[in-house]
Amino acid sequence: MMESDKQKIQDTTRRDDEAVRALGLTHGLIALRMAQMRDMGLRGLGSQVAARPHFSVAVESTRGELPCPLGHVGMFAKTNTTVVNLNLGKAITYSDLNIHMIEAHGFYELEDSPYRLDPAALASILEPEAAKT
Repeated sequence: MMESDKQKIQDTTRRDDEAVRALGLTHGLIALRMAQMRDMGLRGLGSQVAARPHFSVAVESTRGELPCPLGHVGMFAKTNTTVVNLNLGKAITYSDLNIHMIEAHGFYELEDSPYRLDPAALASILEPEAAKT
């Protein structure tokens, strides 16, 4: 990894950390909620599943695994979860690798990446404060 890439990751991670703290949340709580939603959606693998109180969740899985690009030990299933917050009419899609990257590294992807997950959008759609209960 080039030094400029490392700096971009550090800068983005710092800004995201500030944003998450401003929301009164933690990366761990956001990742926990992402995993909870994925687990609810696994019941209908490939189909929409109702998740209380006002969500619809679909999980798609393909063969294979992905390594953590930041050097963390472990392989992560190629699983994509789409959560629709029916009250908001908004959806977000994320992978198992995203869950790991947020929980272990506080990393939501670079700001110019098509795979970027905005912390505020995740918080709005997934309502991670509900993971506390």
